[in-house]
Amino acid sequence: MMGVPMKNLDDLLDKIPNIIKEEFVTGLSIVIIEDGKIYASNGYGLADKRKHEPATSKTLFQISSLSKALTAWGVLHVCEKKNIDIDSPIENYVKRWKFPSSKYSTHGVTVRSILHHMAGLSVMSYYGTRKNTPDIIDSLNGQYDKRYKLEVFVEPGENLCYSGGGFTLLQLFIEEVTGQSFESYMKDNVIHPLGMYNTFYNFEDVKDLGYLAKPYSPFGKRLPYYNFTEKAAAELYTSSYDLGLFMMAYMEKNEVLSENYKAILSSRFDRRVRCGCGNYVFNSHGEKIILQRGQNRGWFSSMDIMPNKKSGIAILTNSYNGQNAILSILSKWYHIQLNNQDTIASTFLLKRHGRLKISFFDALIQMKLYKYRVEVMNLSGGKLNGNT
Repeated sequence: MMGVPMKNLDDLLDKIPNIIKEEFVTGLSIVIIEDGKIYASNGYGLADKRKHEPATSKTLFQISSLSKALTAWGVLHVCEKKNIDIDSPIENYVKRWKFPSSKYSTHGVTVRSILHHMAGLSVMSYYGTRKNTPDIIDSLNGQYDKRYKLEVFVEPGENLCYSGGGFTLLQLFIEEVTGQSFESYMKDNVIHPLGMYNTFYNFEDVKDLGYLAKPYSPFGKRLPYYNFTEKAAAELYTSSYDLGLFMMAYMEKNEVLSENYKAILSSRFDRRVRCGCGNYVFNSHGEKIILQRGQNRGWFSSMDIMPNKKSGIAILTNSYNGQNAILSILSKWYHIQLNNQDTIASTFLLKRHGRLKISFFDALIQMKLYKYRVEVMNLSGGKLNGNT
């Protein structure tokens, strides 16, 4: 038995061509999970305008901060296999790099607090480079860009500080504990065991593939690819079909994480904030909802999971304009999943004059914390701090 009427999902899929046309989105790929299985995995629009190549369920997109969700699986896999206490200071395991001096203690900077963005760390996000990517130690030290210097600038455990830099430190943690490169460890122990054979953390592995989408500006102009040293935080290339497999791993037993460690992914650091491990966690009408968003130049992506209902949706776009298209699709999907009730979508999707706008809490999810600080603070129920 389907959890929701098939016709409702089919009607949603039928609306997508008009949505991407209205929002001037170049290409979009979507996967819908229902009853723990892939219900639909489709592509719309173009992956490459010049060659007129269509986007498909196998087209590769860069998914930006959605990378953090998969990285969290790798970090917890290391901790489980190596019997590492996720609440012990991370500096016990990372020896190649040291925190710069600070008036704040580093004792509370743990694997758990970093995964939950509660470690008091700086460096909210990264912008990538077109040049050769620097060494990870140079990145953490801010030697090629002072904005990326990682430091403790808030007392760990007290406030939400969204930190892409923290995930770069977790990338180094995986390498030091395992003796493997981050990309190699993730491929061997997380990505391939989950059946994701079309997922890559390294641009060099995908740049010559014929099914890599091209990124585009809001006006449809072709943009360059930007590369990242900080792969754990911001650079993962995957397809909507592979993300479907990843979402199903949240819903069923798998060989990567035990049920106890998998439960950590959707736990909260405390009741004040809605951050899980590499994702956000909500409850709406009795349903747990795990979600993450990703945005880099020319890319916009989303992943929303209801693990208890065994339902999920992931949407990937190769356009700055992907944001409004994604939110339009998501509002309809939540409407279907929660039986037309006021949904979680209404807390961060506001419809005005026929176009969807981002509310203040979704602005946090999209890593736009700065200008919305006061409103986000109210929604999180506690004081927030972030780098400006």
